[in-house]
Amino acid sequence: FRSVLGSLAQEAQDHIAVNRLLRDPRYDVLIRDLVRFVPKLDFLAMTNVASSLQQLDHKYYLLFSRMLRPLLQQPMPDVSTLLRCIQAYSWAGYYEQHNFFAHCAGLL
Repeated sequence: FRSVLGSLAQEAQDHIAVNRLLRDPRYDVLIRDLVRFVPKLDFLAMTNVASSLQQLDHKYYLLFSRMLRPLLQQPMPDVSTLLRCIQAYSWAGYYEQHNFFAHCAGLL
């Protein structure tokens, strides 16, 4: 997910193509599947999803919200992954999620 969609937004610099992708029915199916399978994703996978949404400039709040609780329960793979996750959630506007940021700070 991250490698394909995220790199499209960064490399192409074609906002029309990215906009077309976001309106593609297959993208909607992918997002719905991700929402449904969040409990099966690990910390790295959820970070990749959040970072990809940030790269696409798509604040899909249902998916961000659905991943919050599992992120608090998953072990963190490494510091760079944790920082990417924090950056994506900050970009999405999750400033009031004190328990998430406190948990992340405790892991550092």
